[in-house]
Amino acid sequence: MAASVTFTPTPEQALAAVRVMRPPRWGRYERLRWVVAGALLGLLFLFVIATYDWRTWSLYIIRWQELASFAFGGAAIGWVYGRIRPGVPAGDPSLRQRTVSIGEDGLTVEGRGFRTALDWAAIKAISLSDDILLFVTEWKEAHFVPRQAFPTPEAADAFADAAQDAWTTGRSGPQTGGVPT
Repeated sequence: MAASVTFTPTPEQALAAVRVMRPPRWGRYERLRWVVAGALLGLLFLFVIATYDWRTWSLYIIRWQELASFAFGGAAIGWVYGRIRPGVPAGDPSLRQRTVSIGEDGLTVEGRGFRTALDWAAIKAISLSDDILLFVTEWKEAHFVPRQAFPTPEAADAFADAAQDAWTTGRSGPQTGGVPT
């Protein structure tokens, strides 16, 4: 039972794999999280400066204008930082053509200049989203296969089912002796 697929990932597919691996903690409110964190850090910075001024020169500098300006400045930084999306440049070596094969022993990913063989025991999870099949290892490394790499959606589902079956069989190991269960 060996199945394989050859494909060249695009930067968009690599980014989709990253999104599947690390979804936003607050979902659609992720940007709000960065804005609130930025505002709080801005206020913390203001209070550190105010404490220093109070202890050094006995100056009291906290008025609502300072509070608002530091909170707004921190929120603006959080707003901009929340917009930054990780990306993979088009010429990145990690986007070269590769062949992903599944067999009884494990998963093999190979391309020009590299070959990675993983035993099924090293793979922690196999997840299938709408457009990515993801193999996650115990040490948080992931190998992905985009659904667009297959000629039909049925071929992608068949590959995912074969991988799931081989993974389940490979992790449980062969039964030797004893009473079969």
